[in-house]
Amino acid sequence: LCLGIEDMNGMGMAFDFRKAKTILHQIVSCLDHTFLNDNPILGGKNPTAERIAMIIFDAATEKAPNNVEVLSVTVWESDDTSVTYRKNR
Repeated sequence: LCLGIEDMNGMGMAFDFRKAKTILHQIVSCLDHTFLNDNPILGGKNPTAERIAMIIFDAATEKAPNNVEVLSVTVWESDDTSVTYRKNR
C-alpha cells in the first residue's frame, strides 16, 4: 500500500501506520483463507492478483482519512511475482 499525504500534524506525523494496518486487516480478512472463486467480494469474477489489487485499492481508498490518498496497492503472488494497481489521476 502506497499512501500520499497532504499534511502532517505538529509531531511531523501524517498517518499512524497502526491505523493503516487496521484498515488493511479489515479489508484483507474478508479475502484471507477463503475460496476466492466463491468469495462474494469478487462478484463471481476471476480472482486474479490484478482484480484483488484493484479491490483492495478501492476499499482502502474508501476507508482512508481525508488527508490520505491511496496511490497504489501491490499484491504478491510469490517471492518474485507481483502486480501493482494504480488509479489513473
